[in-house]
Amino acid sequence: MIRTVFIALGVGFILYMLSSFAYLVDFLFLNSIVSFIFYFGLLVGAVWSVLKLDRLIAKGRFMVPIQIVGILVVGLFFVYQMFTPHFYSDRYLKETGLEKVEQYLELGELGLTGEALRERTEEVAVREVAYAISLYGTNPRPEGVKQFEILELNRSYNVFEVVVGTDTNDEKASYTFSRVGLGFKISGQSSFQ
Repeated sequence: MIRTVFIALGVGFILYMLSSFAYLVDFLFLNSIVSFIFYFGLLVGAVWSVLKLDRLIAKGRFMVPIQIVGILVVGLFFVYQMFTPHFYSDRYLKETGLEKVEQYLELGELGLTGEALRERTEEVAVREVAYAISLYGTNPRPEGVKQFEILELNRSYNVFEVVVGTDTNDEKASYTFSRVGLGFKISGQSSFQ
């Protein structure tokens, strides 16, 4: 039983890690047949690698403890991936959210267009949002606002949402953040109303 769980979690871990870096080989996905062959190859390679690791561990003296530690570590990794914002304090999430919102609103003041705007936006937003912003532009900073404050913070599985208010009037906007790489980036937003 432990061996089966170890193999299943090991294959899942390898597939997750390889699929999270699939953007590096996006140029290969000319059509669905090529992408199917690529992902099938990843699956076969992951199963082969974990079975090879399992055989190597089975030759050792501490097979069961090593597999149990492996199961716990990979299980903790997946829990972290699914509930990332719950591992951070409210203060950290609010500071990060406010910083990214201010950086995002500063982009509208630079007057960038097209590809330059997209490149700068990818520093504070996920790739899809950056692409949409490069097409449609950024939401303007509200007139006369010097400071923003976080009114609400909501966590939901692997994303969190902040409601940002202004210091001059009752305008509010909500921003959704998801973890990308080692930090959080804007993955959804509403304009100030």
